[in-house]
Parts: sequence; C-alpha cells; structure tokens
Amino acid sequence: MRPEPEPEPNPNAGNITGSNSVNVFLGLGLPWMLAALYWSQHAEDPTLTAQWHARHAHWLGLGLGEVH
Repeated sequence: MRPEPEPEPNPNAGNITGSNSVNVFLGLGLPWMLAALYWSQHAEDPTLTAQWHARHAHWLGLGLGEVH
C-alpha cells in the first residue's frame, strides 16, 4: 500500500526556510547596520578609533592591540 501524492506541495518547508532567513538577516544585518551608522558618525574621532583598535584589532590579526 502506497500513500497517494498530495496535489499541492507542503507549505511548511517554505515557512521554515523563510523564518530562518529572517532570523539570519536580522541577527547579522541589524547589528552590522547599527555599527556602520555609528562609525559613519564617529570615525573621525581619533580617541574612539584608538580605543576600538586597542580592544579588537587582535581579532583581525593586525597586531595593534593586546589580547585580553
């Protein structure tokens, strides 16, 4: 005994895919956009730039900051 194929595709696969896409776009895109907006206004401040490099440059392998 074989099950009959459904005439319409199951919409659940589309719902899962769409939900995951939204989570990724919001989870990665929103913080990135906020940081880009912040730094577009504050990039000229040498104090903030130096503080950022002191904290985070080791992630980039630039050797400009100390590892915490």
